[in-house]
Amino acid sequence: MDRRRGQTGQVFQKGWCRGKKWDPEASTYVRYLVDVPGLEERKLKCVTLGTFRTLTLAEQAAREYMQANGVNDRQAQEQSINSLTFRQQADRFLTASIDPARRGGPVAQATYDFWRGAIDTWLNPHLGDLQLADVGNAQARKLIDAMRAAKRSDKTIVEYVSIMKSIVASAVDSEGEPLFPRQWNHDFMRLPIVDKTKQRRPKVTDEEVSTIIAEAKPKYGLMYALMAGCSLRMGEVTAIRVEPYSDGHSTISPDCRTIYVRKSVRHGAEQDPKTVNAVRDIDVARELANAVKRYIAGQGFKKSTYLFQTSGGEPLSQRNVLRNSLHPILKKMGREKCGFHAFRRFRASWLRKNRVPWDLEKMWMGHAHKDLTDQYAEQLREDVKYRREWCEKIGLGFVLPANVSQLSQPKRAAVASRIAA
Repeated sequence: MDRRRGQTGQVFQKGWCRGKKWDPEASTYVRYLVDVPGLEERKLKCVTLGTFRTLTLAEQAAREYMQANGVNDRQAQEQSINSLTFRQQADRFLTASIDPARRGGPVAQATYDFWRGAIDTWLNPHLGDLQLADVGNAQARKLIDAMRAAKRSDKTIVEYVSIMKSIVASAVDSEGEPLFPRQWNHDFMRLPIVDKTKQRRPKVTDEEVSTIIAEAKPKYGLMYALMAGCSLRMGEVTAIRVEPYSDGHSTISPDCRTIYVRKSVRHGAEQDPKTVNAVRDIDVARELANAVKRYIAGQGFKKSTYLFQTSGGEPLSQRNVLRNSLHPILKKMGREKCGFHAFRRFRASWLRKNRVPWDLEKMWMGHAHKDLTDQYAEQLREDVKYRREWCEKIGLGFVLPANVSQLSQPKRAAVASRIAA
């Protein structure tokens, strides 16, 4: 009963089905789908027609009823479709993005949060009350002009417009065809072209990495060393647990020479890593592994098994670490503020500078395969000896300061050990 091809409805009697004898004394009903303004899904409606001597007469009466009530009226259908607003479709778009039945599975929480933020801060305030049919190149141009006036970066504008286009394209009919096909004209919209050479990508040198680690408290310093020396993301390093290996958690080997990245922390909760390739095993240089072992030996892990945790046993908050540690250190150094990704950029440049094999570099960084040859050579990733040889050959790329390399047990642990003795 496709609403764009017309529907004849379904005629029936209670307890009757095709193949059974028609009862001329029983009441006859017809059910059909009706459009509801502002809603994509149609609702089922059932109407009593009366009694009829034969099924053929009942079907004829049903057709006459539906014609008289404009069930298949093209203008009414289009009016229902056109009443759909951008805000309503944006909500459906977000709901569909986390549907377990979605092709490819639900999007990552970070992706959902990014889309939600873009919709709440820019798209809905400028386009939300417009009918979806009216959202085209002209409205996109107004949105871009507003974002440019607010001094938003070219990258942000391009990303937000891409989300807008995805929302419009997500409105489809019962055949999966787009309700509002668009020929987007980037020249007319004045959509900026992102110049990657001008994008802000803060970097740190080997001396600056050592200084940051030295100025930080031992716990934070060790965390920075792991990010710079193992190419870990902030969410990945805070998800590491000191417990036996598990596919359900990120763990570290007993000798601290291998980190098994299986989860990432976002907003205090564990979730799947950013991409499939982020699930990986990272080798740790011996010098840094020894520092991690000394740190673990001085921790009680009474409230949780997280390697880096708050006093309540929760994973460290990215915002708090930035505010309380990294940003004050950068300010003291006379450097502009930056995020933890600067450590990953340092590690990537160090791997490239030392000509680490391409497949091994991508494995440690958590990046995707480039071609079929990379997939064929994937078995090298399972060669632990080969990986560790390269890990020791290139080293950390920075000097591990004494506050981390000579990490000792905290005073409270030392006191507890004396009391126990």
